Amino acid sequence: LREEVRRDTVLGRQVQDIMARGELVSSAVIVTLMRRVMRNHPGKRVLLDGFPRSLQNAHDLVELCGTPELALHLECDDTILMERILNRASESPNGRSDDNIHTALKRLRTYHKYHNSTLEW
Repeated sequence: LREEVRRDTVLGRQVQDIMARGELVSSAVIVTLMRRVMRNHPGKRVLLDGFPRSLQNAHDLVELCGTPELALHLECDDTILMERILNRASESPNGRSDDNIHTALKRLRTYHKYHNSTLEW
């Protein structure tokens, strides 16, 4: 998604404000992007970082790719996550506009809202 925003594509323009607010981009948009990327790598395995983030994402993933071979879940304390996000914003010369306290808190709330149902899937 960030690459789409950086390249100023139609898709990038659609998701830029959503990402800046720390909200989830719709599953339809994510799957459209995944299809596009996967077309360039037919028959290859892919690593999806931070996906699925909702049950709809999970169902769309199975429809697009089949059942995943493996899923990893890494746990990290919210305080450490916040520190990393805020440090990334201050240390990066081209800091991301969505790396701020308000957006980071929104991301964490969204994560906790969908986390258990996605993990159980």
